[in-house]
Formats: sequence, C-alpha cells, structure tokens
Amino acid sequence: MRTLSILTASLATLSLPAGAQVKDGNGNELHLGRPLKPIADYNGGTISKGRAAQCVLDGGPRKACTFYPRNGDGSFAIDVDGRAFYAGKTSPERVVVDYDNGARMVPQGAFTRSKRDPACWVQGSNRKICVY
Repeated sequence: MRTLSILTASLATLSLPAGAQVKDGNGNELHLGRPLKPIADYNGGTISKGRAAQCVLDGGPRKACTFYPRNGDGSFAIDVDGRAFYAGKTSPERVVVDYDNGARMVPQGAFTRSKRDPACWVQGSNRKICVY
C-alpha cells in the first residue's frame, strides 16, 4: 500500500504544470494575476499584471500561457509551460526576444510582426511567437 501511495504522489507531481519563470526585477517568479501593479522587471523596465492567453511557438500547437505587458510600449513577456520569453519592442513592427533558460538570458534575435496574423511575430520562415 505504501508503494502505491508513493507512486500516486510521484505521478501527481509529474502532471503538475511547470512553475512560472517570468520574473520581476528581484528574481521573484510571477504568476497569473500578478503583479497587482506594474513593478520593475529584469532589465529596469516595468512588467504588469499577467493574464491568461493562448500561445503558439514555432508552429507548435496552441497552449495555455500567461501574457505580461511590459514597459507600456507593446513589449511583453510570456510564460509557456514554465519557459519565459521576453520581447522588447524596438519599433511598431519589430521586437527583440530573449529566452530565460533559468541561468541566463539567451538572445533569440529580432522578430517582425506577421502581415497575415498580427498576433504573431516571425523570424524567417521557421520561428514564430503568437499570443492570442
């Protein structure tokens, strides 16, 4: 019986969603509905309240994600399956994206707004970030 309890607990742990990796300026993880008011983010800008969204990365399936507006200029962060992406808007049609791998920010380069789907940002023909 004890083995069954341990196995059940282990399976329950495996099925839990990954923790948010989008963080504030102090390294604290943010979650849906937080922060209650804009606060400093990792690079001195601001990050606002997270809200539920649907995201598509690189042509994969739509997944539940958390969308965080940043800097009041169209920049944003998203948490998809515990993976954090930060998009800094550099012009109306361009963002520069960084991925937080847990140890450091990994530059992903510039993405441009898709002409076919304005909810998407694309890089060449292979890379895409969409937030619905």
